[in-house]
Amino acid sequence: KKIDQLSQDIVATQKNAEKVVQEKNRELEGMNAQIEKSKAAAGNEAEKSRQLQSELERVAKTMGDSLNQADVEIKQRDARLSELLTDIEKTKIQSQKDVKSKSDEIGALNDMVSNLTANVEKEIKLRQDVLAGKEGIESMLEKKVNEMTNEMNIVQADAKKKIDAQLQELRNLEAKNQSDDSQIAQLKNDMASMQKNAHEAIEARNNEIETMDGQLKALKSNIEQEKKLRDEAMQGKSNLESALQKKIDQLSQDIVATQKNAEKVVQEKNRELEGMNAQIEKSKAAAGNEAEKSRQLQSELERVAKTMGDSLNQADVEIKQ
Repeated sequence: KKIDQLSQDIVATQKNAEKVVQEKNRELEGMNAQIEKSKAAAGNEAEKSRQLQSELERVAKTMGDSLNQADVEIKQRDARLSELLTDIEKTKIQSQKDVKSKSDEIGALNDMVSNLTANVEKEIKLRQDVLAGKEGIESMLEKKVNEMTNEMNIVQADAKKKIDAQLQELRNLEAKNQSDDSQIAQLKNDMASMQKNAHEAIEARNNEIETMDGQLKALKSNIEQEKKLRDEAMQGKSNLESALQKKIDQLSQDIVATQKNAEKVVQEKNRELEGMNAQIEKSKAAAGNEAEKSRQLQSELERVAKTMGDSLNQADVEIKQ
């Protein structure tokens, strides 16, 4: 009976031991599973860390490339900026030189116009004075010819009147037959002498009138020539002023065109510079975006590293336990 009791105790002890062993094994399996889970979590975090590190390196490289590109563009911009500023300055200087040259030419032409106009006006005034003087002489000659013609007509009429009177007296004497032949002969001689004197006076006066008339015709011709020369001088002055004004207008248009071309070149250079600045700002913005992404990735990497460290520490604790 005692042996049976001990045998039963041994069986019970073995069952209890097996039960304890099974419980410990289950506990051990649970701990191993937890350890594997912690290791897996640590492995996942490590993989995530590796991926984040890889992404961080890629972003850092992209950021570096963007910064390098921005640096290259800035250097190119600075070099081109120097060229553009030099070109703009040269364009402005050349434009100013061209404008000054054309302005000086306009000034010279204005002076030329002024001098030539003054000279032509002097010539026109001189010709007008000469013309006025010759027209005055013409008027005097015409008046003198008219006076001489009137005087000749008066002399001719007076001589005719006297001759007619003497002729009538001769007729009367002949009709009365009272005068002697010597008186009639004397009267005829007086008449002949009067006719001769009157004829000579009239012929002399006619010669004077013809001479003055020739002078008057020559003067009229000369006056017409003076008028023609005056009109030609006035027309020449007008043509010269018109031609010079046309040249001045053309130079003024050239100045405006030169200034517009210079402004156009400067605007084109400025647009080019603005485009380069915009590209640089774009590169800077891209680099800034990559830098922000890098910062976020670095922060995430630190968080993952901490999580992975916590998981590994937990696994170590659990393994030791």
